[in-house]
Amino acid sequence: MAKNRSSVEKAHAQSEVRTHINRSTRRRIRSASRKANDALASGNKDVITAVAHEAIVAWDKAVSKKRLHPNAAARRKSRLMKKVNAALNG
Repeated sequence: MAKNRSSVEKAHAQSEVRTHINRSTRRRIRSASRKANDALASGNKDVITAVAHEAIVAWDKAVSKKRLHPNAAARRKSRLMKKVNAALNG
């Protein structure tokens, strides 16, 4: 824990910056996932592949910036691709 006032202020400012970055990344991931699920519900094959690709890119960017655990991203991509392949082939 920070001892003096300037250290406390700096730690607080860093925390706010990290919170903002994490929120924006989570928002980007959630919206991409939501779009992919909506596309799957619509059944339009062209839209499904494009939006699924966007979701995968969003997850990979979050992993590269250490905002999402690699195994979590892999799990989400796997589940999404199962649904995409079922929609395209079924």
